[in-house]
Parts: sequence; structure tokens; C-alpha cells
Amino acid sequence: MTFKNFIKKTHLWLGLSSGIIVIILGITGCLYVFEEELRPIIHDYYYVDQIKNKKLPVSQLIQIATEANKINPKQTLSGCRVLNDDKRTAIIWFFEELDKDAIWYWNRYQSTYVYVDPYTGSVKKLENYNFEFFVFVRMLHQTLCLRSEIGDPIVGTATIIFIISLITGLILWWGRNNKKKKSSVNS
Repeated sequence: MTFKNFIKKTHLWLGLSSGIIVIILGITGCLYVFEEELRPIIHDYYYVDQIKNKKLPVSQLIQIATEANKINPKQTLSGCRVLNDDKRTAIIWFFEELDKDAIWYWNRYQSTYVYVDPYTGSVKKLENYNFEFFVFVRMLHQTLCLRSEIGDPIVGTATIIFIISLITGLILWWGRNNKKKKSSVNS
């Protein structure tokens, strides 16, 4: 096998193997970049039914969300977000670590987001955040849904291999086109 054939075969197989991962990264990156614009369109529970004069105190919203999340007693309060936008629901989230040695991201922890109307205190949605569409897209984009210690090197290596494959492809293409130019000039 000549060096040129070796380069061609290496280019082909490295390009195919890393290309699959890069295609996944490209598609998920395109979706992820528009996350903030698409979430409110997809999820109607991001909005309140009716704007009133006064919002409930944050402590009361947290208490309401904690009561609503009684189905997950091991989860602890992790955060709260009350947005300046009067049309948006308050978001209170809870977290529980399941298995920090698990390979897949959804087996490592569980997170529940509770969307509460800040005016009436009604719970609009209890969401298993691990399986929310854009969280899945982000995890697929960043780590292929694997634990970071496993997924990050795979994604990084595939990206580097793809760049090398692009460079070797340009070299192979340029060499072939250069020969065609020389042969057409000589004839």
C-alpha cells in the first residue's frame, strides 16, 4: 500500500467516523442556538393566564412549589427565578443526585422544575427537566448524553479528527486538481 493510498483510506474512515458525530453536533447546535426564542413558543406554561396588580411573595411561591413537588420527597430546593416580564411564570426547581457514577446523564441526577403563576399561586406545570426537549438537545450537543468525563473527550476528539480530515481532504483534492491542470497545459 502506497503512502497516498494510506492517506486516502485514513481520510475516508476518520471522516466517516467523526463526521457522524459532527453532524449530530451541527443539528443540535442549530436547535440549541435558538433555545430562548423557541422555548416560549413550544411551552405555553411559561406564561400566566392573566396579569394582576400584585405578585405573591417569593417565599409563598417556594412553599407552593414545594407542596406541588411532594411526589419527589428526596429532591431539595435548588433555585428560584421570578422574571421581570409580568407575563411569565415563576420557576422553582428541585434537585436530587441519583448515581454520580452513572454513564448516561439522565441516570446521574433528577431535576424537577415547577412553573407557578406568581399572581394566583396556581401550578402551571411540574416538569421532569432531564427529559425536557432542549435539555436533551444541549446534553446531546455537549456530551452525546454521556457523563462529562466520557462525552467531552469523545466530542472533542471527533471534532479534531474532523478538522484533520478536512485538511487532508483539501490536500488530496488539491493534489488531484493540480495534476489535471498540469496535464491540460501539456496537451
